[in-house]
Amino acid sequence: MISNYSELRVAVVSILQRADLTADVPNMIQLAESQINQRLESRFLEKIGSITTSIGVETVSAPADLLSVKNVKLTSVTPYEDIEVTTPDSYRKRSEDRNTARPSLCTAIGTSFYFHPLPDAAYTVSIVYQGRITALSDSSTTNDILTFFPDVYLYGTLANAAPYINDPRIPVWRDLFMSALDGANKSDWNQGANAVLRTEIPSALNQLSYNIYRG
Repeated sequence: MISNYSELRVAVVSILQRADLTADVPNMIQLAESQINQRLESRFLEKIGSITTSIGVETVSAPADLLSVKNVKLTSVTPYEDIEVTTPDSYRKRSEDRNTARPSLCTAIGTSFYFHPLPDAAYTVSIVYQGRITALSDSSTTNDILTFFPDVYLYGTLANAAPYINDPRIPVWRDLFMSALDGANKSDWNQGANAVLRTEIPSALNQLSYNIYRG
C-alpha cells in the first residue's frame, strides 16, 4: 500500500527496476503533480479562503494556491450576498465606471481578484475555489490525493519516467494515469465509499500494470 512520499518513491523505483534513477524520482513526481493540477477536478482540491477588500481599491491578492473559482460571497453583511464571477474580458466591459458601492462583480486575473464596483467599505469575502494539491516532499509526506487516489500518483509518476528511460511500458502507464484521473474526477460525495475502496482493492488496471511488470 502506498500511503506516503517515501513509499511512493520506493514503489516507483521497484516497478522501474532502475535503482540508478532513485535521485530522479522526485522530479518525476513533481512533473506528475503539475499534470494532476491541470487535469484533476476532485472535491478534495476544493477549498474555502477568506480575503478582505479595502475602501476604493479594486484588487485583493488571491489565495496563493488558487487554480479556479467556484463561488464568491460577501460574508460581512447579513444575509450573505453572492458576488458574480465573470471572465476578465466581460469584467473589463462591465466595470468601466469607477463608482464605489458594495461589490457585486469580480474576476481573477493573475494573482489578484478584481472587484466592481470599487468597495465602499472593508468587506470580508469568502471564496470557494479549486486549489493546487499540496506537493509531496520529505517534510510534507502525504496529501488527500495520495491517500484516496494513490493510483493517480503512481501512474502519473511512472508516466513521467519517459525523459529518463526508453521503456515499452510507458504508454501503458500513461493510459493508466488518464484512467485514474478520470475515475477520480467522477467521484463525488455520493460515491465516497468507492473512493476509499480505491486504496484497498486492486482494480483491473492495477492488475494489468502488475502483470506487465511481472512479465
